Amino acid sequence: VGTWRAMSLLLANQNIMNKTTLKLSIGLLVLLIGVVLPAVLFAQTMQHTIMLPIVMKPAPLLFEHSEIDAGNFLETTDVTADADGNIYVLEKSGLIYRVAPDNTRTTFLDIQDRVCDDGGEEGLLAMVFHPDYAANGQFYLSYTGTTDDCDWQPDTRLRVSQFVVNSERTAGNRSSEVMFFEINEEQPIHNGGGMFFHPYDGQLYLGIGDDFALMIAQSSSSFRGKVVRIDVDNPYQGNHGERDAVVHARVEEVARGFRNPWRMAVDPANGDIYVGDVGLFTWEELNWIPWGASGDAANFGWPCLEADFNPPNDLVDCPNASRYAQPIVRFGHVDPFHCSIVVGDVIGGGPRNGGSVLVTDWCAGIIYAIHEDNGWQTQVLGSVNDGDTNYLLADIHSLDETTLIGASFAYDPAPILRIQLPEEQ
Repeated sequence: VGTWRAMSLLLANQNIMNKTTLKLSIGLLVLLIGVVLPAVLFAQTMQHTIMLPIVMKPAPLLFEHSEIDAGNFLETTDVTADADGNIYVLEKSGLIYRVAPDNTRTTFLDIQDRVCDDGGEEGLLAMVFHPDYAANGQFYLSYTGTTDDCDWQPDTRLRVSQFVVNSERTAGNRSSEVMFFEINEEQPIHNGGGMFFHPYDGQLYLGIGDDFALMIAQSSSSFRGKVVRIDVDNPYQGNHGERDAVVHARVEEVARGFRNPWRMAVDPANGDIYVGDVGLFTWEELNWIPWGASGDAANFGWPCLEADFNPPNDLVDCPNASRYAQPIVRFGHVDPFHCSIVVGDVIGGGPRNGGSVLVTDWCAGIIYAIHEDNGWQTQVLGSVNDGDTNYLLADIHSLDETTLIGASFAYDPAPILRIQLPEEQ
């Protein structure tokens, strides 16, 4: 999610224009500084490096989608489900709703008093269940919080916390929160927040944005602009300082060179990781981290590269930028308009074994199936947008091989979508 969110909120849907004058002013300022000015510089100085061989299958397979009848939601940021078919809907303000298979909705957790969502991309960001959730009832949230107040950014922190469900499995226990990771955020954008548990090592993986600090994604003294893993099953006795974060368990860097890794996915068959990195100038990119990759093979170049292009040379000094790992797919900001990549789940046997990783975009609403077959292939499955309605998909999650749910941020109310994919993909 990135500086594009201010533009999306201001232009895509007039129904969401319910923010205060201060927030609108901040959004316009972020848009001017973060998008318009860099875009002008980029148009003047962009240098082409390597063109990626991307194949787009020309005939889209149109799918069916509908809005789930579960009442009204507001600014949904994430949607997931448990093994019993209950759907969990996260609102930016700090509310989580549980939607039963019969569409009955109840409040699962309310931490609005702990969540900062005053501007930009702050708020409740993502939810993931522990692999042994059936036995231990643990789930994890990423959100922007504070120890003081949310009125200004130096007090804000990106936080990952563990919570425990109640004995009836109907609601989360507010008093059970255990903080595992916390890092200061000086800007209201580029938080990242995407999470998953890796099936190979059992650790919690977290994507962290660069906090709009230009070279920090390449710095070994910061966790910003990185994908990290947290050993939540072996917590420390107390909190420890690690790089520029406070941690409650061992944290290791997995990959770096990201601007804003909003959503990620893991292939359970081979351990590969797919990271969507939200672009600034021209490109949204999907990055592939093979299991066990390290060094330059796990460095995706930001801010030295955006996709396979050099940003304006007067903004950064990056010798030998061509050594960095290239994205497997990139989407441009025009024709059709893409503004923020959203990675869904891995389905089938995985992208390198007959299946796919699903990807969409906040603005375009197109859902793609991406797989490897003599190069990386990108297939259009269809779009949830019809020209009159733009749902602004913040997240998609697979219920099974052909059924997805999608979180729409745009509308007040914001619906949850049920998307039926074609049998053949």
